[in-house]
Amino acid sequence: MPFSTVLLLVFQRSFTLSSSQNGTTGEDTLVAQLTPLIDRSTSLLKQAYDFLPLFVVAIVVVVLFSWMGRVLSRRETLLNRISPNTFLRELLSQAVRLVFTLLGLLIAMEILGATAVVGALLGTAGVVGIALGFAFRDTIENYIAGILLSIKRPFLPNEHIQIDGFEGKVIRLTSRATILMNFDGNHIRIPNANVFKSVMINFSRNPQRRLSFQIGLGNDVDLKSASNLARSTLQDMRSVLDEPAPGFRVLELGDSSVIVEMVAWVDQQAYDFGKVRSEAIRLIKRVFDEYEYDMPEPIYRLNVNAGKASDNLSSVVQNASNESDEGDRAEPTKSSSDLDEMSMDELKPDTHIDQQIVEEQRDFEQKRSAASELE
Repeated sequence: MPFSTVLLLVFQRSFTLSSSQNGTTGEDTLVAQLTPLIDRSTSLLKQAYDFLPLFVVAIVVVVLFSWMGRVLSRRETLLNRISPNTFLRELLSQAVRLVFTLLGLLIAMEILGATAVVGALLGTAGVVGIALGFAFRDTIENYIAGILLSIKRPFLPNEHIQIDGFEGKVIRLTSRATILMNFDGNHIRIPNANVFKSVMINFSRNPQRRLSFQIGLGNDVDLKSASNLARSTLQDMRSVLDEPAPGFRVLELGDSSVIVEMVAWVDQQAYDFGKVRSEAIRLIKRVFDEYEYDMPEPIYRLNVNAGKASDNLSSVVQNASNESDEGDRAEPTKSSSDLDEMSMDELKPDTHIDQQIVEEQRDFEQKRSAASELE
């Protein structure tokens, strides 16, 4: 026999004995026990019925205020008047929706006569807020940093920046992170707090940018002649600005070469900085080779024990040195006017990453609009 059946038989037996001892039937005892419960349930149902209209009105108020918040958060014209900053508009849109939803909840609690509950909730929220503040400190810090970045505007969408060694173009600024796209097409998410506290380089804010590169020249090369040749070559480049003029600097006198640096300025809105720098290096090397300027490689000293091998090695080094001296003493006979520079179309900025960023921003706006419509 199952254990539940045994318990049921025992309960029926004890209920029958208790009823016979009190002189009442089982039905009378059951009705007497259920009557208070039925009365309370009936009273609660009547109160709920009387309270139903206010409850419906409270729900309508919450839904109405939430709808108003969503409508106002989508008004691009209104948000543009408040702030033309794209990043700040997104944060304002989220704040408007949150404020209207909370306002609707407070009015609904007032309609239901639960002001005391609201006060208790606010008091509890203060204690809970302190605990949550410690628990979500990083999240709150990133959100505040995002607001400050939106106000200060150290960068704009599609601008080329570098933060903590991470370089790329800005896609968007969210409430928690700044999203970049590097030149490999990968996304980089940097917390807003790190962005706000880090050293940032904005390459796009100033359209003019200086390029520089170093070359080693032989000790016998006439540096004045090399300087005039290098500067005239850079000035003849159509992709290099006339003002500020290109420069030639002597940096270091080494053991086997003189380290010099060439500098020039580029309008990076019209030309790609990396392409122009590469082309400048190519052209400088080309004209230096034409004028037979020595650009020596590093020299290493070898210790050879055999005397005959040492004599042969010395003769080879001496012959190479004599040939180099004869080349250095050659007078320049060629002109630098024919540079054979790359075409302007080849030196224009690469817009592939910019197109990817525009598509990424368009997809993000479409997904956000679709999510708002579903809500």
